[in-house]
Amino acid sequence: MAADITAEMFLKAFNSVGGDSSAAARAVTNYKTLSGWRASQIAQAAAAGAAAMAIPVAHIATLAADFAVLLRKMAVCAWGIGHKLCAVVEAEEDLAIILGLWSGRWNGTP
Repeated sequence: MAADITAEMFLKAFNSVGGDSSAAARAVTNYKTLSGWRASQIAQAAAAGAAAMAIPVAHIATLAADFAVLLRKMAVCAWGIGHKLCAVVEAEEDLAIILGLWSGRWNGTP
């Protein structure tokens, strides 16, 4: 059941599909602005979602893949922003903090 998914399980899934943060660092160099990078990542995620929903009823079968693509886009986008801001990107640790901030479960204080 969805209610049985723990934060650790979600973070493990997020990290497993996130890929390599160095690939995001290379990709973000092709963009002059953060807004251009974000727009590109949003468009890619939207295209993947639209493709998964293109054929009625088939979206049920493609739901897991679509979810994995969305998690990957979230990770790549976050890492790319970090690299664009010249921050030290520590892939797995940063994703845990970002998820905490997005969910409102972490306020930025240790």
